[in-house]
Amino acid sequence: MTLLRLLLLLLLLLLQLLLLLLLLLLLLLLLLLLLLLLLLLLLLATAAVAVVVGGGGGGGGGGGGAVTAVAIVVIVVVVVVVVVVVVVVVVIVVVVVDVVVAAATTTAAVVIVVTVALLLERFHWLINLREQDSI
Repeated sequence: MTLLRLLLLLLLLLLQLLLLLLLLLLLLLLLLLLLLLLLLLLLLATAAVAVVVGGGGGGGGGGGGAVTAVAIVVIVVVVVVVVVVVVVVVVIVVVVVDVVVAAATTTAAVVIVVTVALLLERFHWLINLREQDSI
């Protein structure tokens, strides 16, 4: 391996780490958007709970029961969506951490191997001298 190839390999590894950090940034943005969605859903659920507790407003003879039923459905849907979003967020975080740790350890191992190869390339004359001494 020539020096240029090894330096190119190091450059590609750094590019891989940069892309990995970009992926992490995008996933953090996605998590932030999911948290915003959760906040909006919790506000909706709070309003629905207020309707249920208030008895639906009693709007003109029998309309209050329908409003209360819709509010209960909204509460159930919000709870289900919140649970699903939390599970998805946990899975995403676990997978991303796993991928980042694997990529970082792989990159570190390759960097160490490339550095050793660069040092061997640089000091090959020293190894040659030792081989000649042993003969």
